[in-house]
Parts: sequence; structure tokens; C-alpha cells
Amino acid sequence: MTMGLTMNDWWTLIGHAGAGGLAGAAYFGSLRWLVHRLIERNTRTWWLLALVHLARIAAMGAAMWWAVTSGAGALIAFALGVLLARQFLVGQVRKDVTP
Repeated sequence: MTMGLTMNDWWTLIGHAGAGGLAGAAYFGSLRWLVHRLIERNTRTWWLLALVHLARIAAMGAAMWWAVTSGAGALIAFALGVLLARQFLVGQVRKDVTP
């Protein structure tokens, strides 16, 4: 009896990695937007920024819960997608900040 993955399993993992990439891009892209708003020091809208931040965390939590309910392999693939998106977006921020 072999324990290999079927083609359907591979497509499922690739789909979860893609979903993780999209969720990570939204999460870290909105973080970048929030940081730029906070740098502007507009204290009148701090509560709106706090709500956006809480919404970011809740959305990522819901996406991770979806991946958890899909299985361990799906969670790992999802996390890989998030980490790849983080590397791409945070790397751009480092280039923007470094003189």
C-alpha cells in the first residue's frame, strides 16, 4: 500500500498555498498602508486605524481557521503562501526605508 498523494491532493495543496498568498498579501499590504497612515500623525482618525487593524487580525484568524479545518497539509501550504507574501511585501518596505 503506497501513501503517495493523488493529483487531487496536489491541486488542493496548491490551492491552499495560493489562498495563503492572497491572504498574506492582503494582511501585509494593509499593514503597510496602516504604517504609512500612522507616520502621517493624523490623530483624528486613530480609532479608524485601530478598527482596520482589528479587522486585519480577525480576517487572518478566520482564514487560518479555514486552513486548520482542511487538514495539516492544507495548513502548512497556507502558511507557506502567507510567508512568501510576507517576504515579498516586507522586502519592499525594507527597500523603501533603507537609504
